[in-house]
Amino acid sequence: FKQIGFNKFSDEEIEVPENAVAQAFPPDWWISEFFVDAKKKRLVPDLSEFAEVPSGKPYRIEDNGGMAFVTYVDAGKDGRVLSVSVYKKPTMGYIDDTDWDGGRSVRQADP
Repeated sequence: FKQIGFNKFSDEEIEVPENAVAQAFPPDWWISEFFVDAKKKRLVPDLSEFAEVPSGKPYRIEDNGGMAFVTYVDAGKDGRVLSVSVYKKPTMGYIDDTDWDGGRSVRQADP
């Protein structure tokens, strides 16, 4: 299928040109060599460290183009702010997608 844009391909099949040259895939180590930082560890939430689990609508605070902080603003029915929690995005590790669901933790740290 012919690529017509980013993640967009034509519906019609086309034949591979006769002058096409097969390319070898990079070796298995290639991905980890260039895209994995072995110094970072997997981070999982430990809600026992929070005085209170953050609630409210999450907002991101961008710092020089990157999301360095997340804040939760909990407003009452009358619109008055009841609480605000601000958390810094960690830089010494990574968060696996399976540990989070819409910004909320779905997996906690092992005791």
